[in-house]
Amino acid sequence: MRDAKDPGTLELRFRARAGRPSLFGRPLTPAERARRYRLRRADRMRMARRSPEKASDVSLLDELRGSMAMGRARNIHRIIREIAARYPL
Repeated sequence: MRDAKDPGTLELRFRARAGRPSLFGRPLTPAERARRYRLRRADRMRMARRSPEKASDVSLLDELRGSMAMGRARNIHRIIREIAARYPL
C-alpha cells in the first residue's frame, strides 16, 4: 500500500494470498494432500528399512512400530542398534 500524498514512497509488493501454496495451478483437496503425505511417509519407512543410518529418528520409530507389528525380529534389532548408537547413555 502506498501513501497517495507522498510521492517518494515506493509501492510494496506482497504475496497475493496467504496460506498453503497451490500445486499444479490448483489447490489440493484434503484427500490428495493426505494421499501425498502417506506416500512420503511410506517412502521414508522404506529408506529406514534399507539404510537406517541415513533415516531420520521419526522414520526409524515408524519403521520400528511397523516391524514390531509384523514380527520382523532382525529389522527390529537393526533399528534399535541404530537408535542406541545415536543416543548413547
